[in-house]
Amino acid sequence: MKTLIKFTFLLGLMLSTAAQSAIITLSPSDLIVGQGDLVAIDINVSDLGQNVAPSLGAYDFDLMFDINIFAANSIVFGNGLDLLGIGGIQFVSLTTIDTLNIFELSFDSAATLNSLQDSSFKLATVYFNAITSGVGLFELSVNSFGDAQGNPLSVSTIDASVKVQTSVPEPATFWMILIPLVAASVVNRINRG
Repeated sequence: MKTLIKFTFLLGLMLSTAAQSAIITLSPSDLIVGQGDLVAIDINVSDLGQNVAPSLGAYDFDLMFDINIFAANSIVFGNGLDLLGIGGIQFVSLTTIDTLNIFELSFDSAATLNSLQDSSFKLATVYFNAITSGVGLFELSVNSFGDAQGNPLSVSTIDASVKVQTSVPEPATFWMILIPLVAASVVNRINRG
């Protein structure tokens, strides 16, 4: 059923003409994190109409990430497409080992979306585990992006990168490790004596 709804939506977007442009920005919670940290990537949309058309009714995109540095953890969808709390269709899947497909379709009416939706809001937050050091790129590829009537909106994307650093012990931790080692060495020398 989800595949049929998604297909119908995509077909409608392909047959329609393009409207106003919007911007999707990937915004990491931190630009530099430590190995083992949780990284949040906010997916924000802007440049829609402020309580007027064009508003966003549905989207489908792929979020690519570096599997050598990050592991996908979880996702939390925003509420910009569910203004009345009646829900919609939200779908996420790992399509390849380095790509998450994220889809959302609003059940709110076009009139509701056009009159109540903000011009900028968070679509979703995707969480990743930083598994090793390096600089990892997060890229967005838009499959479809449609207004409240199902017409396609042109969209541009702004990708992001996050640097993962190897954790370095704090100075106090360093001394707590070093002092017993020195003491053991001294005791060893005395015993050999």
